[in-house]
Amino acid sequence: MTKKISKSRKIETGSDSLVPESTSIFDTQNISLKDDNSQKMISGHESKIQTIDVQKTKAKKNSRPSASAVFSYTEAWDKIKPPLNSEILNAMSLQGFENTTPVQFATIPQILKGKDVVVEAVTGSGKTLAFAVPVVELLIKKIKKIKQPHQNVHSIIISPTRELAQQTYKVFANLISLTGFDFTVVLAIGGSANESETIEQNASLKTNGANILIGTPGRIEDLVCGRLIGNNTKSTTNQNKKKWQSSTGRRSSPIISCRELEVLIMDEADRLLDLGFEKQLNMILSMLPKQRRTGLFSATMSEALSELVRTGLRNPAKISVKVESLDGIGLDQITPSTPSQKYIVYFSTCAAVDYFYRLLSNYFKILNEKSQDSQSHNIAVASLHGQMNPKKRSLTYDTFTNLPSTQSGLLVCTDVASRGLDIPDVDCVIQWDLPSDPKVFPHRCGRTARAGRKGSALIFLNPGREETYIEFMSIRKIPMHSTFYLNADLTPFTEKNKNYPDQDIENDDLLESIRKSICSDRETYEKGLLAFVSFVRSYQKHDAHYIFSLKSIDLALVAKGFALLHLPRMPELQNINSENFKKFDFDYEKIPYSDKIREKQRLAKIAQHKSENSAEGDSNKERKNKKRKPESWSNKIDSKEKKQIRLEKKIKKRDAIARANLSADSLNSSTTPHGVPGSISNLDDINVQPSNKLDKLDLIIKEKSLGGAKSLLGMIRKQKPQRID
Repeated sequence: MTKKISKSRKIETGSDSLVPESTSIFDTQNISLKDDNSQKMISGHESKIQTIDVQKTKAKKNSRPSASAVFSYTEAWDKIKPPLNSEILNAMSLQGFENTTPVQFATIPQILKGKDVVVEAVTGSGKTLAFAVPVVELLIKKIKKIKQPHQNVHSIIISPTRELAQQTYKVFANLISLTGFDFTVVLAIGGSANESETIEQNASLKTNGANILIGTPGRIEDLVCGRLIGNNTKSTTNQNKKKWQSSTGRRSSPIISCRELEVLIMDEADRLLDLGFEKQLNMILSMLPKQRRTGLFSATMSEALSELVRTGLRNPAKISVKVESLDGIGLDQITPSTPSQKYIVYFSTCAAVDYFYRLLSNYFKILNEKSQDSQSHNIAVASLHGQMNPKKRSLTYDTFTNLPSTQSGLLVCTDVASRGLDIPDVDCVIQWDLPSDPKVFPHRCGRTARAGRKGSALIFLNPGREETYIEFMSIRKIPMHSTFYLNADLTPFTEKNKNYPDQDIENDDLLESIRKSICSDRETYEKGLLAFVSFVRSYQKHDAHYIFSLKSIDLALVAKGFALLHLPRMPELQNINSENFKKFDFDYEKIPYSDKIREKQRLAKIAQHKSENSAEGDSNKERKNKKRKPESWSNKIDSKEKKQIRLEKKIKKRDAIARANLSADSLNSSTTPHGVPGSISNLDDINVQPSNKLDKLDLIIKEKSLGGAKSLLGMIRKQKPQRID
């Protein structure tokens, strides 16, 4: 069953705040929009709370919802107060941005006035320009004031992923080039395979500096705080400890100085905390001046940000732009009507992305070979996930975003491509696997229907328990509506009282053809098993486990959907109904690698294994023919003999030590300093009266060997004569 998400949008007042009302740190100011798209500022000062909300009135009754993003119904750029420089206005005009979006009109004045901001705005609403414009504006004012080149770091923008940092860098570089100023913008991202690039960048920053620094948390921490070079805090006293040396290790000297920093921007701030960058952020904040402007930008704000707001922001203003479908009618059926369309398909794991990317690439390749019209299936397939090589990952992203308008594209990815990325002209977002964190859901959908364009989002839900997800998301103000099941010819399934057919013959035939193709490529066969196992483990760890329960899903049908040749060995499949999965009749050992080198290595290993097995078989036959007495394979007899020898040596050593100690004590205790013989009456407790002390010691050892509860050393110490002072 498929579910369709309406991308119709209404901008409404956001009532949520980052902190409780009793401890709120926002001031009050409201922005409301009228039907005629005119805008009026209503300022009030109720207590000391300030929230800047953008609200749109109800739609007309007969209006159909359109799947478009945020509307540009606010004022022109020259209406912003305080006014922007002419260079900024000219740059906006050259880029075709005639009017500001709601989030831009509300955010830019606050930053220019010296306010800290917490911005929660929908995807595609123009958040990047909302902080890029004031950053460049403040830099222009500072340059004009001091009238000389300024190479110290003025602004830092932190992004959670490399792709988002690269996109932000391009926005700043384009804006600065259009203004005509010679500002330096540096992109600092980690994961470079070539260490020399990092060394060259560090040397350039030390010499030339940078006005605007954009990067990921780890790389910016190395530049601002110094790289962690070892845990040598013991050798460094607290008095001689430098400021950049953390408690967990010694750091090198910082590459850049942030003494004159004025603006800090955290893009996708909640994602920065979710990815575990809290330590890096705290370390960076400790090196920055307190008298600065700070901005937190994201489409969703988590509760973890409340502490960051309390400690790092001074009297911030909250700007909230939230969306919801106008109504649930008038939804258009999504079908690939034109050959040039772009799709994004989300999976939960990197292994699933690798597997389905390989399947789709091979499938479209076969279609192009069979089809006379090669343009009908000319679709560029790309994959993107966190375990890819950084250079390949960057190249894939750039290639897909720069596809021509006449070229269709399909991006298979994980949540690494769910936040902030502006991939142009995405017609549809398909979620094969739903995100483990429900907060990621709107970010995925936001890759389409951006900046006034149209788009749609589809999710796949299994019948039954998973359908509760619709109500679960409606509580979060994300409504979904069911759509028709599509047949092979893309016509909707319209039987009464049924949402989907009992059996889809065309779908089964397609899966069988894919299974046959897998028999010719061992790498795809192995990736399929790994993708299925990773899916099961990811499904078990879903945050909404009361909806996504492994017991309520038919794993046999899931394995069929993965086009597996056979079920893998895993404990989750022990009690399933295997009737829904038909094992593919094939000799799996004969599946070859498409790579000739890997196949040659595999065959060599098989031949070596067979030769070793045959040699072992011959040796076993020879042993049987000689009729030798069977011996234990673990050599238990030899080990027992060695153990007995060690035990005997140990007992003899103890006896010798005990005899030596007893003889020494007897000499010392024969006469006391007062001339009184020492007492040895404790030895008389033994029933048998021995002839001398050594015989008594033998009896003690014998008693111990018969199962005495006390240790041998303790019994000897107990039998020592008592001295009389």
